[in-house]
Amino acid sequence: MSTDYSAPEPNLRAPSVAAEGGDEHAHRAEAEAILHQLASAFFFPTQTLHEHSKESEAQAQHLPEPEAQAEPTREAALLVADAFGLIQSVGGSLPALLAAREDALLGTAISRYFPDEVPSQSRRVRALKADGRAFEADVTVLPITGTSLTSYAVRDLSDERARAAASKRAEARYRSLVEQIPAVTFMASLEEGENEIYIGPQIEALLGYTQKEWLDDPVLWFHRMHADDQARWNAEFARGCAVGGPFRADCRFFAKNGRTVWVHGEARVVRDQLGRPLFIQGVAFDITDIKEAEQRMREAQEALLRTEKLAAIGRLAASIGHELRNPLAAIRNAWFYLERKVVRAANATPDPRVLQFSQVITTEIDRCAKIIGELLDFSRERAIYRVPAPVSELVQSAIEVVVKPAPAIMLENAVSPDLPVPNLDADQFRQVLVNLLQNAVEAVEAETGRVEVGGDVNAGLLRLTVRDNGKGMPAEVRARIFEPLYTTKLRGTGLGLAIVEGIVKRHGGQIEVTSELGRGTTFSMTVPIGEASLEPAPALGGAADLRTPRGQSG
Repeated sequence: MSTDYSAPEPNLRAPSVAAEGGDEHAHRAEAEAILHQLASAFFFPTQTLHEHSKESEAQAQHLPEPEAQAEPTREAALLVADAFGLIQSVGGSLPALLAAREDALLGTAISRYFPDEVPSQSRRVRALKADGRAFEADVTVLPITGTSLTSYAVRDLSDERARAAASKRAEARYRSLVEQIPAVTFMASLEEGENEIYIGPQIEALLGYTQKEWLDDPVLWFHRMHADDQARWNAEFARGCAVGGPFRADCRFFAKNGRTVWVHGEARVVRDQLGRPLFIQGVAFDITDIKEAEQRMREAQEALLRTEKLAAIGRLAASIGHELRNPLAAIRNAWFYLERKVVRAANATPDPRVLQFSQVITTEIDRCAKIIGELLDFSRERAIYRVPAPVSELVQSAIEVVVKPAPAIMLENAVSPDLPVPNLDADQFRQVLVNLLQNAVEAVEAETGRVEVGGDVNAGLLRLTVRDNGKGMPAEVRARIFEPLYTTKLRGTGLGLAIVEGIVKRHGGQIEVTSELGRGTTFSMTVPIGEASLEPAPALGGAADLRTPRGQSG
């Protein structure tokens, strides 16, 4: 359906105000005075048109000087028409709105510019410009009390709608840009009243919460922040507000699925011209990968330092071990001879203290020999020479040399003799078992202690466990249990379990420990069955043997 936007012929023969006996010039002066007051009402919206209309007659007699009037922030489009529909006065931006000169508008019929119907009350209507172009207008109609005049305030809605459409297009472009970047943007109002907030849809990919869930709970972000990071964020926020600059922090958040996410946030406070805070705007990035990479870097650096430390310890241990091994072997052999010829001779004086001190010397020589042996074992890391080694027999041979602190402690070999035979370095793996079993019997109670060795073979892997019902270990001890030189024993060297771990790893296997205070400890080893070594067995070496003195049976 087409609309005729042509302007109808105005009724120029409508009777004038002067024809009714009034003075046309006086009415027009009055209309202009009233128009000034109406314009003032539109320029200062805190006062209503109604309030101005009550005082219109008095104000017409005493108008303020033009220089005393405030500068309007936006010019209104105003006109005043008489009872016959003739325009008596125009003001503000009306000439520009209707595309006509002011003198051309005066005296014309208002119906020319409202072709469908001259509005009798405030509403939206179709209006015409002087050249016939149509536009949608919002018209505020206000009869002026005590006169036959009516004021009309006209607002062009087409311009506002165009601006609104442009604003929406700009907002859409902004949202499209903001919501496509790989970061979460956010904004929160700092003004009094309703707290307007915004969060980008990327929050769902970051933490698993939808925009709606996040916006419905304005403090959800703080509740999901790691408790250890909340104080740091608050301090950084306070610093940023105090100095007026941006504030930034790296904090951990708990995602909806419980995963910990590292987030780097940067924000700033936007202020008005008077310095009052209006809102916070910022951006947040997922830096979990960066933090994990930094952690791996730190661990690698720590591992490198440990390796260098162990290398230095190894060189020192080798030097000390080789320097002390032969003299200690000579001392052991000499003492064995003296003990047999003097202490235990048939004509020896049966002094109990002599026997006591003789045993002390023997025990301490054995202890020194053990320390030197551990130093050498730790420093040299002998190559693995694999031979068929029946596991049950290997476990039994280790059990037989373990020294139990109390006779009631039970040592049980639960490994089946029917297990497939793996290829292991039997001597070194027996050392692994002896160290683990000796530690286990020293950790259990004298009357109720029990240590069990279990094992099975599955998918080409041998799995052995050494389980005790002892006192267990706290988490901080368990975390360092394989660290060289770390020990909880009064007279331990801290090398035994480090040697155990090294031997297992040289077999291509892994060793783990689980422990619970008051309920015992379990060491679990997994090594491949492997292939037997084809090269000749390594030589035993020429260093003195500290394990058994010459002439003494093992």
